[in-house]
Amino acid sequence: MKKLVSLLICVIMTVGFFGTGVSAVQKIGLTRTSITLEVGETATLKLSGAKGKTKWRITDASVCKYKNGIVTAVGEGKAYIYATNNGKKYKCTVTVTAPEESVTSYDPDSFDSVFSMEMGERAQVDIMTTGYGKIKVRNEDPNIISVSCGTVTDGSFTLYVDAEGVGVAMVTVYDSTDPSEYFTLGFVVSSWGSEAQNDFYTDTKADILSSDEFVDEVIRLVNEERAAAGLDALEKNDTLCTNADKRAREVAKKFSHTRPDGTKCFTAITISFTSAAENIAKGQTSPAEVMDSWMNSDGHRKNILSPDYCQIGVGYDEASGSWVQIFTD
Repeated sequence: MKKLVSLLICVIMTVGFFGTGVSAVQKIGLTRTSITLEVGETATLKLSGAKGKTKWRITDASVCKYKNGIVTAVGEGKAYIYATNNGKKYKCTVTVTAPEESVTSYDPDSFDSVFSMEMGERAQVDIMTTGYGKIKVRNEDPNIISVSCGTVTDGSFTLYVDAEGVGVAMVTVYDSTDPSEYFTLGFVVSSWGSEAQNDFYTDTKADILSSDEFVDEVIRLVNEERAAAGLDALEKNDTLCTNADKRAREVAKKFSHTRPDGTKCFTAITISFTSAAENIAKGQTSPAEVMDSWMNSDGHRKNILSPDYCQIGVGYDEASGSWVQIFTD
């Protein structure tokens, strides 16, 4: 009988922001009072001359984020960054514009099938492999999309494609025993909210729904455990769920609290926070099973039952069975 192996790790981190101590005669102020960036660009912002602890707050984390003196543009719009030191508040206005979009021209006839996506979306493509030998999948443009595959069952498998950059990407599905037998899939990725590049669409809502149901059930079980411990319920934060969903796809590739790019897991969080924790797991097939695993582990249970947190985001990657919980204050 096969053994099902479940993996889980937890980590907790508290972040404090501190100004740099300087002489008493130096004027306290932000290094910049206004910043204009394109999506994806960064800028340095610090409170010079400050003494003691400085608290940073962003009015809209969907526009920009701030960490360790760096402002990163996330989405179009305007937001304000406030730095509070010794009871005095300092404001910087951040304006973010869309980058000039340059989508590679393409001929739809060059692909066997074409799909349009927006950045951040996930497509699920069911592929029939009848008549093929050993199937292989090659991602020709990993800077634009990431690809993962389900198990081949009864002559078919599911391809999961995540849109991560703007442009045209190609996936080649081929028979490794006879490379001349292949077909190609084209993915035209545009920036979020822009007009699609062609009339071919994948219906991602059905598989997103099943994942959402799992997410809500995990949160319900978390709050059930907290209620039994006399703690307040955690509030579901949609932005944290998006962050956790991204982390779940990363955990599918690398089971660690270190992200594939080498940074810590907390860099995936796009809302302001001063303390946060992450639980990850892999191999469990249901919300009840993964919660049982976490609650039977001291570190994971401590995060779930911590009174320090009031918000939660949950992510689930169906293709790999990876789970992520993110907690923040």
